Amino acid sequence: MKILTAYVITGNLALLFWILAFIGTITVAKFVITKLAKILKSIIHIINKPTKTVKTSRWEIDNEYNREQQRRYNEYYQSTYYLSTGNKYEDVLYNKGLYGEYKIFVMLRTFENYGARFLFNCYLPREHNETTEIDVILLTMNGIFVFESKNYNGWIYGSEYQDLWTQTLVAGKRINKTQFYNPIKQNKTHISYLKKIIGESFPIYSVVVFSNECTLKSIEVTDPVTKVIYLGRVLNAVQSFSEKTPNSMSQETLISIYDKLYPYSQVNEDVKVQHIQNINNKIRI
Repeated sequence: MKILTAYVITGNLALLFWILAFIGTITVAKFVITKLAKILKSIIHIINKPTKTVKTSRWEIDNEYNREQQRRYNEYYQSTYYLSTGNKYEDVLYNKGLYGEYKIFVMLRTFENYGARFLFNCYLPREHNETTEIDVILLTMNGIFVFESKNYNGWIYGSEYQDLWTQTLVAGKRINKTQFYNPIKQNKTHISYLKKIIGESFPIYSVVVFSNECTLKSIEVTDPVTKVIYLGRVLNAVQSFSEKTPNSMSQETLISIYDKLYPYSQVNEDVKVQHIQNINNKIRI
């Protein structure tokens, strides 16, 4: 009987122990789950919390803009383009022709690090006391690049052999068409007179550069030394031509050609005025 009583008591104690252990486990689990729920809730709150927008004051925006403008201003007046042309920064910004020429220089000025030289607005002599003007010349040891800049908008139509090309501008329901002389032929004329001064023993490439703002309509070129491109492709065009005639002239020869052509880029205003008058007279005829 005593043994049975002890067994019952021992069994009850064991049962009580397991009951208490079970209750303790549930309590601990509930505590842990509660804590994890709070932590998860905090994480979700942080993730979903809207990012605080840092407001930039109008003064800060204007100040940053002014610093950038000042940097470009200083860069311009230290450039070869300014030192050669003497054109004021404001004049270049608001003159489409000058701005197109300057942008060609900007795209290619890294060539100066390798001994290249630029010439701008060269007025080369031709028959009857007239001149032909080359917008930009780049002299490199891989060849001479003659650029005709056309900083136009709109749609551009033309072919390699047509005398006149067409610029089409659409404004609402109005369509305006303007014709201009074939720039491929125009640049070939420039190169023909350039050769009369420097000779024909150097590779010379013709590059007609149109603004990125226009659309060239199916203009095909078969001449292997001529390209008609957008401004954004000008670096690729020069590199492509350069690969055809690497190291075709020495640095001494390059400088000699530069010295020969430089005076034609520094003509007085009378020559420039006469050049424009001659062009206008031909247009009237």
